[in-house]
Amino acid sequence: MPRCAKLAKLLAGLSCLLGPAWTGTAAAHGFGQRYDLPIPLSFYIWSAGATVALSFVGFALFLRREHGQLGPAVEWRPKQRLVGAIVLSARALTVGTLMLIVVAGFFGNQDPIRNIAPVMIWISDINRNVTFFNRVWLEFRGRSMDQEIGEGWTEGVHPDDQQSCRQAYDQALEARRGFDLEFRLRRADGEYRWVLERTAPRHAPDGSFAGFIGSCLDVTERKQAEEVLRASEKRFRELLESLPVAVRIVQRDTVVFANAADARLHGFESPREEFAVDASTQISPQDLPRVIEYARRRIAGEPAPRCYEVRRRRRDGTEFQAELDAETIVFDGAPAVLVAVRDLTDRKRIEMYEKLLPVCCVCGKIRDDADTEHGAGHWGRFEEYLAAHSDAKFSHTFCPECFEDYRKKNLMR
Repeated sequence: MPRCAKLAKLLAGLSCLLGPAWTGTAAAHGFGQRYDLPIPLSFYIWSAGATVALSFVGFALFLRREHGQLGPAVEWRPKQRLVGAIVLSARALTVGTLMLIVVAGFFGNQDPIRNIAPVMIWISDINRNVTFFNRVWLEFRGRSMDQEIGEGWTEGVHPDDQQSCRQAYDQALEARRGFDLEFRLRRADGEYRWVLERTAPRHAPDGSFAGFIGSCLDVTERKQAEEVLRASEKRFRELLESLPVAVRIVQRDTVVFANAADARLHGFESPREEFAVDASTQISPQDLPRVIEYARRRIAGEPAPRCYEVRRRRRDGTEFQAELDAETIVFDGAPAVLVAVRDLTDRKRIEMYEKLLPVCCVCGKIRDDADTEHGAGHWGRFEEYLAAHSDAKFSHTFCPECFEDYRKKNLMR
């Protein structure tokens, strides 16, 4: 037997054995673990292998037996025979692989990406029966496809979420539109996990409604973080409500929170009456431009006074002097300003009183409280006080009225 003929038979045998393995690997790599093929995947693999074997039967038709040995039907040179065998083997393997992929893609009713995607995916028909779950879903649930399809998957939904899930699905089915839903789903280890489900309607080639396709993402960590944030904000609110100082939270120029002290200070009976009030209407028009500029700087990250005085306006329109202490915070997930309002009416009155010079209404002496406790200063004549607190130089003389009176009393004697 010529060497080229032996090589051709060897290649044919190896191709028949390796063809199914090669095509099977290619199919598994391209399609993943498919659960939705109408015929088992092994059928396609061995069909491709049979195709490869039959191709070599066709190759054998070009060979004939001479003197009890296989020989070429035409006089081929050894190199030509070798090249021909290799080329034909490669073609046969390629054809087998392509046939497997085409046939599996044609008969398979699901996109392979649904088993490759890192999220849970399901597909339902027009009767609300789920007909497909991808591998990620089945691994999450720890159950088989037969256990989950139809209504089986609902066994893993938390009892408190059963009604809301059914209601959302029924409404979407009636409206033929997608929906988003959060619910708790039992994992393989028995723990209920929060999942975010997003669905979209499917349509057949003729445009008719074919059911839904949905994806689920585990959002338990996000829900837990939100719960911690809500608990923190609740404690924060309770703390602010108990403060004796007027405190409010302003967000987008609107009062979103105020405690009882702030409500009383601005003439409201309860804090809720202040909610949704435009914060700019509670500032005197003369001071409003300055306050707006401070707010702009604070939002832009520029230096801005944290504590400053403004004239506030009550509900009845009266104004009072106040000191504001503003701090940027995050409230309900958005930037806001925490403002403490301190009424300065009494303090301003005291300051004004303290600035008055105490003068005796009988003798005209002035009390000098400098460098001593308030109210314990030395009483002295006006010129003494002026000399102690002024650099002005002065001398005694007469004003016209006093001079005339002095002249009448002394010069006309």
